[in-house]
Amino acid sequence: MSALIGVPHHLVRRVWPMVLPLVESALRHDGGRWSATDILRSLESRDRQLWLVEEERPDGIVVTEISIYPRRKTCVVFLAAGRRPVDWRDRLGDIECWARAQGCAEIELHGRKGWRRALPDWSARTVLTKEL
Repeated sequence: MSALIGVPHHLVRRVWPMVLPLVESALRHDGGRWSATDILRSLESRDRQLWLVEEERPDGIVVTEISIYPRRKTCVVFLAAGRRPVDWRDRLGDIECWARAQGCAEIELHGRKGWRRALPDWSARTVLTKEL
Protein backbone atom coordinates (compact mmCIF):
# COMPACT_ATOMS: atom_id res chain seq x y z
CA MET A 1 0.00 0.00 0.00
CA SER A 2 1.25 3.46 -0.79
CA ALA A 3 1.98 5.95 1.96
CA LEU A 4 0.89 9.54 2.25
CA ILE A 5 3.87 11.79 2.89
CA GLY A 6 3.71 15.43 3.95
CA VAL A 7 6.29 17.61 2.20
CA PRO A 8 7.93 20.30 4.38
CA HIS A 9 7.59 23.75 2.81
CA HIS A 10 11.35 24.10 2.31
CA LEU A 11 11.42 20.91 0.17
CA VAL A 12 8.46 21.73 -2.07
CA ARG A 13 10.60 23.18 -4.87
CA ARG A 14 12.72 20.02 -4.91
CA VAL A 15 9.71 17.75 -5.62
CA TRP A 16 7.86 20.30 -7.76
CA PRO A 17 9.04 18.96 -11.17
CA MET A 18 7.61 15.52 -10.26
CA VAL A 19 4.26 16.83 -9.01
CA LEU A 20 3.69 19.65 -11.50
CA PRO A 21 1.83 17.43 -14.03
CA LEU A 22 -0.53 16.29 -11.27
CA VAL A 23 -1.13 19.85 -10.07
CA GLU A 24 -1.87 20.94 -13.63
CA SER A 25 -4.24 17.99 -14.05
CA ALA A 26 -6.19 19.01 -10.95
CA LEU A 27 -6.26 22.66 -12.03
CA ARG A 28 -7.97 21.76 -15.32
CA HIS A 29 -11.16 21.45 -13.26
CA ASP A 30 -10.64 24.63 -11.22
CA GLY A 31 -12.34 27.10 -13.53
CA GLY A 32 -9.21 29.22 -14.01
CA ARG A 33 -8.96 30.48 -10.42
CA TRP A 34 -5.40 29.28 -9.83
CA SER A 35 -2.21 28.61 -11.77
CA ALA A 36 0.44 26.07 -10.88
CA THR A 37 2.72 28.99 -9.93
CA ASP A 38 0.06 30.26 -7.52
CA ILE A 39 -0.07 26.83 -5.87
CA LEU A 40 3.72 26.64 -5.62
CA ARG A 41 3.89 30.04 -3.96
CA SER A 42 1.16 29.14 -1.47
CA LEU A 43 2.99 25.93 -0.56
CA GLU A 44 6.32 27.68 -0.09
CA SER A 45 4.71 30.39 2.05
CA ARG A 46 3.06 27.73 4.26
CA ASP A 47 -0.47 28.85 3.34
CA ARG A 48 -1.11 25.31 2.03
CA GLN A 49 0.39 21.88 2.56
CA LEU A 50 1.55 19.34 -0.05
CA TRP A 51 1.04 15.61 0.43
CA LEU A 52 2.40 12.89 -1.86
CA VAL A 53 0.84 9.50 -2.45
CA GLU A 54 4.19 7.76 -2.70
CA GLU A 55 5.49 4.49 -3.98
CA GLU A 56 8.52 4.90 -6.23
CA ARG A 57 7.47 8.30 -7.49
CA PRO A 58 4.46 10.36 -6.54
CA ASP A 59 1.35 8.50 -7.76
CA GLY A 60 -0.91 11.22 -6.46
CA ILE A 61 -0.94 14.55 -4.69
CA VAL A 62 -3.16 16.31 -2.22
CA VAL A 63 -2.96 20.00 -1.35
CA THR A 64 -4.60 21.04 1.91
CA GLU A 65 -5.15 24.30 3.71
CA ILE A 66 -6.39 25.20 7.18
CA SER A 67 -9.38 27.55 7.21
CA ILE A 68 -10.30 29.24 10.44
CA TYR A 69 -13.94 30.24 10.67
CA PRO A 70 -15.35 32.19 13.61
CA ARG A 71 -16.63 29.01 15.27
CA ARG A 72 -14.41 26.20 14.00
CA LYS A 73 -11.16 25.29 12.34
CA THR A 74 -11.40 23.24 9.14
CA CYS A 75 -8.89 21.32 7.05
CA VAL A 76 -9.77 21.86 3.39
CA VAL A 77 -8.66 19.41 0.72
CA PHE A 78 -7.97 22.04 -1.90
CA LEU A 79 -6.58 19.88 -4.75
CA ALA A 80 -6.16 16.17 -5.35
CA ALA A 81 -5.01 14.22 -8.38
CA GLY A 82 -3.55 10.81 -9.15
CA ARG A 83 -1.76 9.00 -11.96
CA ARG A 84 -3.66 5.77 -11.31
CA PRO A 85 -6.53 4.71 -9.04
CA VAL A 86 -5.83 5.62 -5.44
CA ASP A 87 -7.90 4.53 -2.46
CA TRP A 88 -8.65 8.08 -1.42
CA ARG A 89 -10.60 6.94 1.67
CA ASP A 90 -7.42 5.58 3.22
CA ARG A 91 -5.29 8.51 2.11
CA LEU A 92 -7.79 11.09 3.33
CA GLY A 93 -7.95 9.16 6.60
CA ASP A 94 -4.26 9.97 7.03
CA ILE A 95 -5.02 13.66 6.48
CA GLU A 96 -7.91 13.46 8.95
CA CYS A 97 -5.48 12.31 11.65
CA TRP A 98 -3.12 15.17 10.83
CA ALA A 99 -6.01 17.66 10.81
CA ARG A 100 -7.17 16.53 14.27
CA ALA A 101 -3.64 17.10 15.55
CA GLN A 102 -3.83 20.65 14.13
CA GLY A 103 -7.02 21.29 16.11
CA CYS A 104 -9.43 21.01 13.17
CA ALA A 105 -13.04 20.11 13.89
CA GLU A 106 -13.82 18.97 10.34
CA ILE A 107 -12.37 18.23 6.96
CA GLU A 108 -13.95 19.38 3.72
CA LEU A 109 -13.11 18.62 0.13
CA HIS A 110 -13.57 20.92 -2.84
CA GLY A 111 -14.02 18.85 -5.96
CA ARG A 112 -16.19 17.42 -8.70
CA LYS A 113 -19.26 15.24 -8.21
CA GLY A 114 -17.22 12.06 -8.72
CA TRP A 115 -15.80 12.47 -5.23
CA ARG A 116 -19.22 11.57 -3.83
CA ARG A 117 -18.83 8.03 -5.23
CA ALA A 118 -15.26 7.72 -3.95
CA LEU A 119 -16.18 8.95 -0.45
CA PRO A 120 -19.64 7.54 0.36
CA ASP A 121 -19.32 8.17 4.10
CA TRP A 122 -18.86 11.93 3.60
CA SER A 123 -21.83 14.28 3.56
CA ALA A 124 -22.23 16.54 0.55
CA ARG A 125 -22.85 20.27 0.39
CA THR A 126 -23.65 21.97 -2.85
CA VAL A 127 -21.68 24.94 -4.08
CA LEU A 128 -23.16 26.79 -7.01
CA THR A 129 -21.12 29.11 -9.20
CA LYS A 130 -22.01 31.38 -12.07
CA GLU A 131 -19.59 33.03 -14.47
CA LEU A 132 -20.03 36.78 -14.67
